[in-house]
Amino acid sequence: MMFLTLDMQLSSMIRHRRHLNPICNSQITHEGCCLYDLFVDFKSFGWEFIVAPLRYNAYICKGDCAMNTEMHNRIAHTRIAQTGGVGSASEKEHLMQCCHPAEYEAVKIVYVNQQNQLTVTKVDGMVARQCTCS
Repeated sequence: MMFLTLDMQLSSMIRHRRHLNPICNSQITHEGCCLYDLFVDFKSFGWEFIVAPLRYNAYICKGDCAMNTEMHNRIAHTRIAQTGGVGSASEKEHLMQCCHPAEYEAVKIVYVNQQNQLTVTKVDGMVARQCTCS
């Protein structure tokens, strides 16, 4: 029989990473590209081998990049392409930017491996932390 013992201590010195983008709320209309909650539930995938976390917030980038004109002005490639790099209006329409993650964070996952042993691993790219338009 296998047991897992956890010793936990509360600390007042806990630092939380700040989000560079606003975390938006789906109940309120937001303009521009920002982070929204996207909860991943491993049990719903049928991944019974995952011990922890069973559920986590991966976040998702959504929004209208046309609203982020300040960001667009800093991207020389986009500015050149939209002003003179292509000819017709329909070609320029295809140059619309999309909102996507620009920075990710890892998640530590505890799982039961093929040898039936508890394993802890850090998986990169699991949580979106910053969004951008390009």
